Amino acid sequence: MKKKLHTAYLFADGHAVLVYEKHDRRAGDTHWAEVVEKFGPKCRFTGCIVLHRGSSDLLNLCRKAETVRATAATLEIRLSQGHLHNAWVHGLSGVLGAPYTYQPEQDEKFDPKISRWADYHVAKVHRLPAKLQPAQVEPGTDADQP
Repeated sequence: MKKKLHTAYLFADGHAVLVYEKHDRRAGDTHWAEVVEKFGPKCRFTGCIVLHRGSSDLLNLCRKAETVRATAATLEIRLSQGHLHNAWVHGLSGVLGAPYTYQPEQDEKFDPKISRWADYHVAKVHRLPAKLQPAQVEPGTDADQP
């Protein structure tokens, strides 16, 4: 069986933690985390948005978004400029089960050296590619001449 997304956590600084699960006949269910340095959208909220099991379509929508905003009752996903390019997901606790939970108190920053997250082993950290720096050239050498 292939890995299956269990839960996703999108943080205000733009990083995400994706918790996967896989069932093995011998080992049983295994869970692990993968950390993504920059998930995609601009995050206009504090804390964390938790996308629950079965909300992989919502996660993909967030990944393609330009901006994601959250309040206690609404998740706004802006795909591009214009009011027709927004999606709103309302969480009415007690009435309907929303596919997400907004946790403004969970403020976490990206840690490139993370090896454990919550109770999960971090199997992979997806980093942004390093920016290429222009070559350092000393004045007066042949390298600084056109």
